[in-house]
Amino acid sequence: MGRESGGSAPQDGFNYQDWIVAYYLISPNNGIGERPEKVYVELDDADLHFTISDGTIDYKHFFEVKKRSTGDLKWNDFKNNIAPEFASIAETYTDEGIAPLFHIATNCNFSDRLGKFISNIEKARLGSIPWYTFDSRHDRTEVKPLKKSLECSDEVFSTLINGLCGHKHSHEELKLGVKDHLRDCSPGQFRRGMTIVIKEIHETTSDVIERRELEKEVGFDFDSVDDGTSWSAVGDDLRDDVEGVEQKYNSYDSSFEEVSRDRVKISKYTNSVLENSEIPTELVDTRSGRIQQEYERLIEAEKNSLSARANIAQEIRALRSQESVPTVGGEE
Repeated sequence: MGRESGGSAPQDGFNYQDWIVAYYLISPNNGIGERPEKVYVELDDADLHFTISDGTIDYKHFFEVKKRSTGDLKWNDFKNNIAPEFASIAETYTDEGIAPLFHIATNCNFSDRLGKFISNIEKARLGSIPWYTFDSRHDRTEVKPLKKSLECSDEVFSTLINGLCGHKHSHEELKLGVKDHLRDCSPGQFRRGMTIVIKEIHETTSDVIERRELEKEVGFDFDSVDDGTSWSAVGDDLRDDVEGVEQKYNSYDSSFEEVSRDRVKISKYTNSVLENSEIPTELVDTRSGRIQQEYERLIEAEKNSLSARANIAQEIRALRSQESVPTVGGEE
């Protein structure tokens, strides 16, 4: 998000939060079960939140993000700083049909006390242990002191406890989760896509990050390429699409509104060439990278650039020629 600098430590925390947003918005392996369409940042007393509905219940996921350089996240950190924020949110979401979940996301370990408390809540919520077992373990030492500290109603406290979750994510784990999925979506463009995604999240002045808007910025969908799709099944259609794009840019007769759609076509064509051709991937990456750079020139200028269009047509023509280039003997 577009934030004040505030020193290296706060900025490092914001960078970590940016990767949390990207991870839960993009990675299908985020542990939630589904990806949200949009994430709200720094709203409703939470660092970020989003909603996932199963058609009957709206599951509202609220996150407190805690980045630490050293040490564990301790019980008093939760009791004094995190739980009051969650309790404030819980007061608003006690209606039937809405299920709030309260997530602590951190790069450090949970202390033994806090870790066992959260773990046993999750076990009770999933039915692995009965709630009376949780009460017997934590009622005197954690539950009663926490409720007294929060000074909230039984209903609000129950909502908070029932929905509490904990996640430890290293910075590298978050980056790898985003990188792996973007690579599945676009083998030839995932590095560039990852750079654009985190830049857009970090620099946006909006309180809402939408997955479809990020897809438009990177030029490809965040849906994995179907491994069962064969070149023969999609090749002819893609070739026709790309040939049409090349001719259009060569004659300078396309409108600016078509740029985003054409960019997606080229990305899909590039992915198919990479998956179904034996030529070195560096050749395809170089061509497709140049095409994407020229598209960025068009988008950045927000006008029809004849020079960029001519370059796009030239590089598309060269890219199409790579499809039929034989592999040089002995090269890998």
